[in-house]
Amino acid sequence: MKKHRNRSIFSALGILSLLLPLEGWARDTVDLAGEWRFQLDRGDVGGEEKWFTSRLPEKIRLPGSLQAQGYGDEPSVATKWIGSIKDRAWFESPEYEKFRQPGNIKIPCWLQPEKHYLGAAWYQRDIVLPEGWEGHHVTVSLERCHWFTDAWLGDVHLGSRESLSVPHEYVLPRDLAPGKHTLTIRVDNRIRFNVGHDAHSISDHTQTNWNGIIGDLELIARPPIWIESVRTSPGKKPDTVRVAATIRNATGKRGEIAGFQASVGGPGGAALKPALETSVMLKEESTVFEFDAFFGKAKGWDEFQPNLHRLGLLVTTGEGKDRIEDRYHATFGLREVASNGRRVTIDGRPIFLRGTLECCIFPDTGYPPTDPEPWRRIMEICREHGLNHLRFHSWCPPEVAFRVADELGFYIQAELPTWAYNMGEDQPRDEFLKRELDRILDTYGNHPSFILMSMGNELRGDDAYLTSLVDHAVEKDPRRLYACTTHHHRSASDQFRITMRIGEKRIKIRGLRGPGTDWDFSEAIVDEKIPVIAHEIGQFCAFPDFEEIKRYQGFLKPKNFELFRDRLDQRGMLPQARDFLMASGKLQALCYKEEIESMLRTPGFGGFQLLDLHDFPGQGTALVGVLNARWESKGYITPEEYRRFCAETVPLARFAKRAWTPGETFKARLDVAHFGAKDLDACHAEWTLATGDGRTVGKGRLPAADASTGRVSTLGEISAPLGELAAPTALRLTVSIPGTEAVNDWNLWVYPEVPSDEPGDEVTVVKQLDEATMAKLEAGGRVVLLPDFGTLDGRKEDWQPIFWNTQWFRTPNRSLGLLCDVDHPALAAFPTAFHSDWQWHDLVNRSVAVDLTGAPVELQPIVQVVPDWNDPRREALVFECRVGKGRLLVCSADLNADLAGRLPALQLRRSLLDYAAGDQFEPTAKVTVDGIRELLRQPPTEP
Repeated sequence: MKKHRNRSIFSALGILSLLLPLEGWARDTVDLAGEWRFQLDRGDVGGEEKWFTSRLPEKIRLPGSLQAQGYGDEPSVATKWIGSIKDRAWFESPEYEKFRQPGNIKIPCWLQPEKHYLGAAWYQRDIVLPEGWEGHHVTVSLERCHWFTDAWLGDVHLGSRESLSVPHEYVLPRDLAPGKHTLTIRVDNRIRFNVGHDAHSISDHTQTNWNGIIGDLELIARPPIWIESVRTSPGKKPDTVRVAATIRNATGKRGEIAGFQASVGGPGGAALKPALETSVMLKEESTVFEFDAFFGKAKGWDEFQPNLHRLGLLVTTGEGKDRIEDRYHATFGLREVASNGRRVTIDGRPIFLRGTLECCIFPDTGYPPTDPEPWRRIMEICREHGLNHLRFHSWCPPEVAFRVADELGFYIQAELPTWAYNMGEDQPRDEFLKRELDRILDTYGNHPSFILMSMGNELRGDDAYLTSLVDHAVEKDPRRLYACTTHHHRSASDQFRITMRIGEKRIKIRGLRGPGTDWDFSEAIVDEKIPVIAHEIGQFCAFPDFEEIKRYQGFLKPKNFELFRDRLDQRGMLPQARDFLMASGKLQALCYKEEIESMLRTPGFGGFQLLDLHDFPGQGTALVGVLNARWESKGYITPEEYRRFCAETVPLARFAKRAWTPGETFKARLDVAHFGAKDLDACHAEWTLATGDGRTVGKGRLPAADASTGRVSTLGEISAPLGELAAPTALRLTVSIPGTEAVNDWNLWVYPEVPSDEPGDEVTVVKQLDEATMAKLEAGGRVVLLPDFGTLDGRKEDWQPIFWNTQWFRTPNRSLGLLCDVDHPALAAFPTAFHSDWQWHDLVNRSVAVDLTGAPVELQPIVQVVPDWNDPRREALVFECRVGKGRLLVCSADLNADLAGRLPALQLRRSLLDYAAGDQFEPTAKVTVDGIRELLRQPPTEP
């Protein structure tokens, strides 16, 4: 183990209550939670009219927000939201008209609050200062306010506070007499500093722009000489802790000699050992006393062993009735955060950041929790899915989130509460952010879980200003790594980089490249010298889960989901909603698997931050999570399945393609991405290649290989001849590492490579419905329409699901994968699940969706496109119908061009034609000649 002088040491819990009851001076509290008097200040006249001198007329409870307690206005078209609305359709489109009416407001952009209020509000209550508090240093502490406050005690103005990230504290007059006093707090949630309307610190997109006070509300009495804060860092000598204690002196005297004692102890309740007894010369107001306390050989802190230790401090002065004493108790963890090339290290061991975002999404309250259990639940759910890291997007969480992360060994990236594109160009805002940076570091800097900090999300602007923030943070508190922004700007002072594009050529380090897995991002990151973390990967959408609606019992209501459900019902597809969810969810999970694996198999890659493990209910409603916005499962992937490709140890397979022929030998290279606590010495990879019914095609055990932690190691090559398979066949490759929980798998397919036999005269295969073809249909013939790619007038499809959503981004992709009728005989010779998989990749990317909106409801697709919930259309890649006396089978994917090199296309063509020639080809839905031409948007051929 390294000497402790090479580690940073951090206080995790901050100022707590006394270790032991004291007979003399004591740090004491009065809880201010409960009923307060209250009044909205719609006209902004409370200050001028001195409301702090009158009794406010209404009632409210704190902690809490005024909106969640029924104050404010019902949302309307005129509501002044904090947050961008990029799609104006809700305000302007006739189809949303009924959802803009009073009493039926349903906004598609985010979860909808029951009440909205923007402005000042006044909170007031009587407080009683206990006897014996004379001479104490008494403060009012408000854990989290949103977000500007003023305070009065009686008619005395105590000051103003401005933070979005740390408690607002006010000092009461020293000569205040015991007994009853009136405390009045004015809270204003308007934007004074433009941190960005979409910043999650203030935006209606996620937490809402609430007005109120949450967390601990209390009066705190400290002795006139007290320990205000403690900072721990590496000691100057081995086995020591460097402690910097700030001692405040409110006696008005200097030169007092104070006794000072420090004790340290190990985890698990070990007894504190005396480490130091000395005296301190006090200055008039504030004294910083630094010393090295012997600590001994203590265990470090990381994700595998989150060891926390104890620190106790005692300051005393005076004798007898004049004796003053104060105690301070905290826990701390030992770790050194640094970098080694493109990876972050903890105590020299490279880590891989498997993270997701926390965007202040709390539907029950509209604001973040300040008690531990909700945070423990979130972080444990992340752990269950193989993650070790949370990034707080454009906001900083309350103290309790850091505390829980410390206890669990979970890494945190906090950010300044901003998302702006003009940094350095707005002096009031820029100065506020500099102050906020200091406040965050002073308040939360001691937590071992706090390993990364960015100055905000996707910032742009003046390089000098952004660089100055990083330089200031590094100088003030070098106990973590800093970056000037999460994505976009690059500063020469950055200690890590979170981005989706690298280098002068802006090469992407995210996204999918096709069915093969023999690629990575090595070329993109080769010139990078600091840790590189992929920004907001994924953003693959799934269809809404309308079962969620009934689970929203809190302040935010899923009116967006109700609107989507109503529109789907209007289009006649509501009975398919569950199938759409499951099919799109399976594709979504498949896409996340491939993107995560591409980063794990890249040597030297620093990690990723998902957007997201759970849904983002704002910015147009981004259903990008395998969990919903409440961190609940949607039912299409389990945590155990997710950990197969997202964990500290993940087997990886590199192969060139997913589609093979019986004449080939399947080949792959097996690697393992290992970021566990210890090396894997002499580990073996075991593999099987098997059919869906369990028949083994190949299996083996590779020779022993060492897999060092903190890297990707090659385990060996595998091969399996495919000649004995009866094509077509679906296969699954499974790889495991015995002695660990690591196992992973991939789907493959084997297809015959010979061209299919064309059907006989009983089936006509055409590329266009000309008059001769229509005549055959009228006469009772069988027709298979396989248009050339690009000849149908429709929307080109994309195998990947919608990115984010189509309200926020006008991307060409408007679908969420396929829903296949796997029991339909038309697909009998084309192995497929009920959802898209990689064998559909080329087929979908060379297809046009056929819009069946105007067709009879009986016309149900064989292969249906899962629709965009914002514009749900019944669309098909494969469907069948009666036209006249004849039977028509249509496939809008390209089954004509380059079939020799497109095995899935060749096989789907064979399956459809075999079906069309057989006895089971008996469609029931009827479409007229004009109707089929309208559906296919193919004009009649001239005679």
